[in-house]
Amino acid sequence: MNHVAFNGVTATTLPFLVAACVQAAPIQWPLDMGGNGHYYEVVPSAEIDWGVAKALAEERSYRGTTGHLVTITSATEQDFLASSFGPGQLAFHWLGGFQTPDTPETDFAADWHWVTEETWSYSNWAPGEPNNLAGIEHFLEFRHGEGDLWNDHAMYGSGYGDIAGYVVEYPVPEPATLSSLAVALAFTSGWVRSAGRRRSRKRTWCANSL
Repeated sequence: MNHVAFNGVTATTLPFLVAACVQAAPIQWPLDMGGNGHYYEVVPSAEIDWGVAKALAEERSYRGTTGHLVTITSATEQDFLASSFGPGQLAFHWLGGFQTPDTPETDFAADWHWVTEETWSYSNWAPGEPNNLAGIEHFLEFRHGEGDLWNDHAMYGSGYGDIAGYVVEYPVPEPATLSSLAVALAFTSGWVRSAGRRRSRKRTWCANSL
């Protein structure tokens, strides 16, 4: 069994429940579409707890970049994910949002945070949500509908709703960063080849002078 603790809550999940199914490659939100260049992946894993999903997301990598549970900071990003994966395909999957519990809690929409510590400035709650049912709903899931609206949910994926998996975001570096690295490597390689030719010519001159 896996035991994961987060915000004082311990989740237990059987290993066979977190085994990922075969799935398509991550989808990129391209810069030329107004995106951030990041890649997104839906990972099926029935009844997985939020804490386990968070840990597994951070163990995954794509193109050399470590992932994390998806963070959605704008309506544009939300619309891209909903349209890219198709109507309802994100439903009942975990996002990287969580709420710092208050005692007593007076504002169910307050104190929400992203796992990446990005500013919480956008939300896409379903009607009537968040409602903190039973006082234990402090974690974020896609709920239902073609727009994949949000719902607050308990940490547990089993015995409390129908969690189907989680969504991973890979913040792969922008092409400009990779291009700069490629230019630097090309310059270094060219300098080494040039230096080698100079040394070769010097050896040839010395031999001809003898």
